[in-house]
Amino acid sequence: MLALPDRVTAVFCTETDGMTGSLRALRKAGLSYPEDVALIGFDDSAWAAVMDPPLTMIAQPVHQLGAKAAEVLLETLGGAAPARAMHTLRSQLVRRASVAPPRGR
Repeated sequence: MLALPDRVTAVFCTETDGMTGSLRALRKAGLSYPEDVALIGFDDSAWAAVMDPPLTMIAQPVHQLGAKAAEVLLETLGGAAPARAMHTLRSQLVRRASVAPPRGR
């Protein structure tokens, strides 16, 4: 995608391996973020904030995820939980310096 004449202008990575692979591919192609390609990752962690430039990430509520999973497990073991249920927790966009408008577009 980085070698196409009309290459991508942004990449969203859903896990750490995808982000590190994207960073390697950008470096190999002689491109940088956010100047050439905007980068956003999922599951914010401390390492994202110390990158240069720092990476914009989606932070998921890890504590709430664990608490909800435990609650559903206990309800299921007690016979009180429905066979299927959907639970939605809010994520948060942590804006840092890895996103910018595409150049020359």
